[in-house]
Amino acid sequence: MSAHFVDGPAQGRTLLLARAPLMLRVVQAACGRLNALDKLDDKPQDDELVYLYIMVGPVGDWVFVSFAGRNGQRRGGRFQSATYRLLPEQPEPRHLRQREPWNDWCRVHSNELYQEHGRYRTGEKATDNGDAK
Repeated sequence: MSAHFVDGPAQGRTLLLARAPLMLRVVQAACGRLNALDKLDDKPQDDELVYLYIMVGPVGDWVFVSFAGRNGQRRGGRFQSATYRLLPEQPEPRHLRQREPWNDWCRVHSNELYQEHGRYRTGEKATDNGDAK
């Protein structure tokens, strides 16, 4: 899965995901490196900032992503794409950092976020370039 971010600290970046959750936590290390907490057992490091993004459309087309691996070797692959936007009202840090408060927050807010996601999908919300669909 290839995730594209239209705003916030991850704006213009693409991250590879193991899955595409509706609500995605993205962490930023002190050096500026970004990582997605897309796996169920992922958790942020103490020194990382945590941001919450919401998927703003359906899982999309297949794209080819080419990148340099950790050893500098070129890698690539075919991935489905998803687009994410920074959630305007960020949860309290404890909800983003700890597993149980995060799960509780997701349960409490899932209905409203699914409705928000639906508005993006139907064009009631602005697209990435700021124009209504």
